[in-house]
Amino acid sequence: MDAKTAHLEVKFNYFREKAAPVSGKVGMMAYECGFVASGGAVDEFLVVAHVPVTTLCPCSKEISAFGAHNQRGYVTVRIEAKGMLWLEDVIDMIEAAGSAQLYPVLKRPDEKFVTEQAYQNPRFVEDMVREVSWSLTNIRMSAPTKWRSKTTNRSTTTTHTPTSVARNRETDSRIVCTSAAVRS
Repeated sequence: MDAKTAHLEVKFNYFREKAAPVSGKVGMMAYECGFVASGGAVDEFLVVAHVPVTTLCPCSKEISAFGAHNQRGYVTVRIEAKGMLWLEDVIDMIEAAGSAQLYPVLKRPDEKFVTEQAYQNPRFVEDMVREVSWSLTNIRMSAPTKWRSKTTNRSTTTTHTPTSVARNRETDSRIVCTSAAVRS
């Protein structure tokens, strides 16, 4: 072959043991991860993590006398870092940005803990994307290298049909843009 460019994408489930927050019951949590590499006119190597998240709607909490609705979604980050970057650190950082973490095994005391934690920590999808971007910036600042990232949060809700989407893009120096949209 006489190709001037090459492109490779590898996707895999990355499994981690995760203990429930109260009972300590352990299960395997799967995260969709991958690597994207291109060579030729443009050389790049991206680390990709697609992490399940939950958020509690701040508006729903504010207008309701009892409870609020949750959103289930996925935060996807695509990071080009010239240096060491651990998938575990990226996953932990994304999970910490949600209203509460998801777990593979929950007993009733765990479910109570997660529900109450989410209620005390409401987030819009845009809030999560900003939080993830700020955390990525802190990782980048602790090990200064060439850096580029894109963060997307796509969430669905139990009370209406639109999907909420928020995106950020960051280069070496700053967050370049933030956008949010609701799609039916």
